Amino acid sequence: MKIQSIALLLPLLLLAGCAGLLGGGKPADLYRLEIASAVSAAAAPPARRTVLLLPVQFTPQSSGDRILTVRGPQAMYVKGARWISPVPDLFATNMERSFAARAPDILLTSPREPGGAGYALLVMVQRFAAIYPAGSAKLVTPTVQIEGEARLLRASDHRTIAARRFSSEAHAADNRVMAIVEAFDTATDRYLAVLVDWASRSASTGAGPIGIEAMDR
Repeated sequence: MKIQSIALLLPLLLLAGCAGLLGGGKPADLYRLEIASAVSAAAAPPARRTVLLLPVQFTPQSSGDRILTVRGPQAMYVKGARWISPVPDLFATNMERSFAARAPDILLTSPREPGGAGYALLVMVQRFAAIYPAGSAKLVTPTVQIEGEARLLRASDHRTIAARRFSSEAHAADNRVMAIVEAFDTATDRYLAVLVDWASRSASTGAGPIGIEAMDR
């Protein structure tokens, strides 16, 4: 869904502590992404394959530290709440933790320390937002949606050897900010689980299918 503008809307939420329009006032509460696999990570055995993780790319609307929501063609940010760091940084950190938990045979490196990587992983996220149905009642709870794609490149010649689109979603339990953040956690966990498994298989075989992979909702 194309975001046409960051526009003022009628207040979406009426309960105390609920999400609202971006505005001034007291300092914003800060939130971090907490994926389940980051907690369950075990000690990693010696890495067998090295993959260079390129900077994660997000759209301009969701690449900052504000929590994006969308209703129909209009977008807004949650009032009084921000991510503790820019979204691409949080996402990359959780991706590293997910690799440690699900693919300990892969060592991720950064562009500053490529470490003789055989492959490079490019992750592009086109949607990272809490979505309210267009024309819905004010108290309808949002569904967090994450959509994007990943490409595994051969480091020697930058040739794409595997590419796949991904999508995941999680419905917020209610309209409070904490519930929306928890839905972001769940959707991110699902997204990264499938992405990491795909990247691990592709790095093992040196090739993979090009298509769409959607997570259980």
